[in-house]
Amino acid sequence: MSRAFAGIHAINDASFRVEAGAVTALIGPNGAGKSTMCSVISGFLRPDRGSVLYDGEEIVGCSPHRLAARGLLRTFQTSSEFPRLTVTENLLAGARADRGTTLIGALLGRRYWIAEERANLERARVLLMSFELLNVADQMAGMLSGGQKRLVELMRAIMARPRFLVLDEPLAGIHPATVESVIAAIQRLRSDGVTVLMIEHNLGVVERICDRVIVMANGSVIANGRMHELRQNPEVIDAYFGN
Repeated sequence: MSRAFAGIHAINDASFRVEAGAVTALIGPNGAGKSTMCSVISGFLRPDRGSVLYDGEEIVGCSPHRLAARGLLRTFQTSSEFPRLTVTENLLAGARADRGTTLIGALLGRRYWIAEERANLERARVLLMSFELLNVADQMAGMLSGGQKRLVELMRAIMARPRFLVLDEPLAGIHPATVESVIAAIQRLRSDGVTVLMIEHNLGVVERICDRVIVMANGSVIANGRMHELRQNPEVIDAYFGN
């Protein structure tokens, strides 16, 4: 895959494979092309050339909302909460198969959709408890701290029951006391069979929870493997650890 901006190659003939059901880290120095790669994978950018295969099918050209319907979702470096909705409402916005928003649901009434709504509310409550945000459940999301907003975005993505979740620096701006909650959530996703690709600069966390690591530099993939193996790779040391 390749993608350039004003003649500068953010991605330069990069190629890699993400194993289903695993947690894979995408690491590299600033400007390596990691976020651009995630934007292309999730449909927010189109590559200049190349392809993205999801379950063996080409998905370049698919819109983000269609990919989300197929279970491929992402979070961003900058939180994108709905500021005028409560935290709980933000989570419910991510819930899939909402019977109450369909024409049939409107015609059949409350009995048709109330059970699903209650199940979604309970699931949101459990998530809020696990991230220790139950106390802000009824606050407007726009009033939260930056770290809390990032947690809301992560929980909203989990509410959508992803099959493949792309996380762009999920620990950035998170209070140290909450980091373990995020790590536990990612590990639960893997246990549930969800594939996770995450950009992360905390190499201790990467080594602890990631099955494989892909290293990018100057728009290209320069290495992949286990974190302890990559620490011995001279090219990785020069491109990443040296910085």
